[in-house]
Amino acid sequence: IINKYNKVIVLEDDLVTSKYFLKYMNEALDLFEKKNDIWSISGYGPNIKMPEDYIDDVYITRRGSSWGWATWKDRWDLVDWNISDYDIFRKNQKMVNEFNYSGRDLAPMLEDQMKGRIDSWAIRWVYSQFRNDMYTVYPIESLVKNIGNDLTGTHTNGSTHFNVDLIEDKVNIKENIQYNQQINEEFKLFYDKNFSGHLALFIKKIGLYKPIRKVRNYFIKMII
Repeated sequence: IINKYNKVIVLEDDLVTSKYFLKYMNEALDLFEKKNDIWSISGYGPNIKMPEDYIDDVYITRRGSSWGWATWKDRWDLVDWNISDYDIFRKNQKMVNEFNYSGRDLAPMLEDQMKGRIDSWAIRWVYSQFRNDMYTVYPIESLVKNIGNDLTGTHTNGSTHFNVDLIEDKVNIKENIQYNQQINEEFKLFYDKNFSGHLALFIKKIGLYKPIRKVRNYFIKMII
């Protein structure tokens, strides 16, 4: 699709969208196509605290999202899927810290990818975004809700941390969105707080999810 149309909107089958999702995505793809510092468009928007004086409906961060997103072919073609500079990156603490500024889960996920513990296109996508110093456009109110985040999906962690209510109105998008330091600190804090999700993914990875869920359900029945 991206080779045919030079752009793509991507959804997985466990996502529910606002009725304004496609309008928002198509408008954003047209509006930011020629802005070389925009990497992707996100339909998902985490619940973060916004500055009282912030008046726009969207903001930008250096971390993309895989829950209802869009991009262009020329950005997609920039991705180094092999992460050929990983040895240089992991030995440079300054680079690691900068990568983790959008969430301190990023460098550990990249390490898991490189050591074969996970198979994720998304962490490689976000790393290439970081290396190219580009931004993702996010809506303040989410147009996407993930209903498959219950440990049954391939990369889900069972956390309720990412739950959102879908926006019931149109999103007004302005082309000249400025990077907001306060918003990005809240964005990082949002991902830093998801420790239960990291634990759940680890439990799932080592094969203990089903036994633990059986024990949990047993005790719930005993209490009831």
